[in-house]
Amino acid sequence: MGFSLLAILIVMVASKTDFHWTLALAWVPLLFLFLFCCGVGMIVSALSVQFRDVQHLYNVLILAWMYATPIFYPISAVPEEVRGLIEFNVSHHVFFERTRLVWKNSWT
Repeated sequence: MGFSLLAILIVMVASKTDFHWTLALAWVPLLFLFLFCCGVGMIVSALSVQFRDVQHLYNVLILAWMYATPIFYPISAVPEEVRGLIEFNVSHHVFFERTRLVWKNSWT
């Protein structure tokens, strides 16, 4: 996170872009993602003690989760039938809010 914000600041200084106050809040969505991942990690570790197959199932589910998170494509490119499932994804909201904070200067 620190390196990416540093890179954004360097590009902003080099291109003489105005610094907006919402850039300072870019860490907030990532804090929520960190807390969510800690919770999932605790649940998976507790389950994998009892059920050894959880480790292998977790690898498959995390790969599917990665492809279901719209980072490199807009949510409007997803068919309407699947959009509700993607909006249920926690990572979608984290990356959407961070994009809105950094690039669109909005905090609502």
